[in-house]
Amino acid sequence: MSEAWAAILPRLVACPECHGEGTIEEGYAYPHNAGRDIGEIIMETVSCPECGGMGEIPPPEEEEEEEEEDE
Repeated sequence: MSEAWAAILPRLVACPECHGEGTIEEGYAYPHNAGRDIGEIIMETVSCPECGGMGEIPPPEEEEEEEEEDE
């Protein structure tokens, strides 16, 4: 049964941006101003823009073509 599903479902690889976690940390700069005595960078965890938070993406087309040639 698993071989049948493997033929139907697309092969996915871990996202190189988030390393398969689905989230990344982004830094936002809050500079020094009249209401803030010191500037700082705030780190926030957000969904990965490459994979949309799934952690997996389809392999690049170059790899798919190489694998087809090998078979």
